[in-house]
Amino acid sequence: MHFQVGQRAAGNGALMRATTSAVHFARQGRDATMDATRRLAALTHGDRDKLSAMAELGPVAWPPAPIRTERLVLRESEARDRAAFIELFASPEVRTYLGGPRPRDELERAVPEVPGRRPGLFVIDLDGAVIGTISLDRRDAERPGHVRPDAGEAELGYMFLPKAWGCGSAAEACAAALDWFADAFPSEPVVLCTQTANNRSMRVATKLGFTEVERFEEYGAEQWFGVWSSVTPSA
Repeated sequence: MHFQVGQRAAGNGALMRATTSAVHFARQGRDATMDATRRLAALTHGDRDKLSAMAELGPVAWPPAPIRTERLVLRESEARDRAAFIELFASPEVRTYLGGPRPRDELERAVPEVPGRRPGLFVIDLDGAVIGTISLDRRDAERPGHVRPDAGEAELGYMFLPKAWGCGSAAEACAAALDWFADAFPSEPVVLCTQTANNRSMRVATKLGFTEVERFEEYGAEQWFGVWSSVTPSA
């Protein structure tokens, strides 16, 4: 399962550039529900960019205590999660709408000992094994799709390994992450952008309660842009 829960292909040099800046992957088959460059940059930046990432997301205590659902645990990444991060970026299935898989040898060089340690990025744990990641990041102001005049909305993103597909894990984990966000940033909306061709992500968006705002063309594909809010509209 692949979403953002943003996505771009790139030449080999982009992988190493992502270790120092959240540049965009080039424009092939990108599913805007998961910004692959931002994710890769996050897992290669490590702790040294923790404060800047916090400023980007907003003032929030991080990491929170592990969040437990009926089946899952959402937690901060650890050294033992490195192999799962590499598998997520190297998997052809996961990367179908994300510009394709990254070469394992490049990932082995680029991914640090403890990947993805930054505010807003949760590792999803099932019975002690990592099955995916969820992120909440600020949407780039220059991209299409916004619900606030000043842009910078929180954007939900996720990746799940194929073994976790089809059993409701994505919706269960994302719902818990949205609940955490609603407590940390009361009344603030969360947006989600995915290719309309990404049927799994479209189903998850519906299940989570995202409502369509608009559709637009980006990276050569039709994108679906929706919004979620913890605030119930008044009648």
